[in-house]
Amino acid sequence: METASKALTAAIEGLYFPDPPQQLVDNFGGELEDYRPEVELSAEIVDSFYFYQRIDTQWRTGPGGLIGLDYNVIPVMADLYGVKFDRLLMDDLAIMEGAAIRVLMSRSDTA
Repeated sequence: METASKALTAAIEGLYFPDPPQQLVDNFGGELEDYRPEVELSAEIVDSFYFYQRIDTQWRTGPGGLIGLDYNVIPVMADLYGVKFDRLLMDDLAIMEGAAIRVLMSRSDTA
């Protein structure tokens, strides 16, 4: 599980990796995609990660920013997309949710 946890965290960090300034790309050449990290999705995490991407718009927020995913919508979305709703899915989502909050909230601290 620890390996999956690290892989899920790395996938989320890659998903939310900020694009570099266009000036950097212009100065050093290449395409924007060349500056994004490559994230490998193992078979163990790929289904959970793709499902997370489908529910990534379902955040609860408060005055201080992100609170967490709206867990009420997860069973509905899992049913809609034919994803097995079980403890493993919830565990994976909790890992990705925590990683996303850390990444996204750290950006708001520097903005």
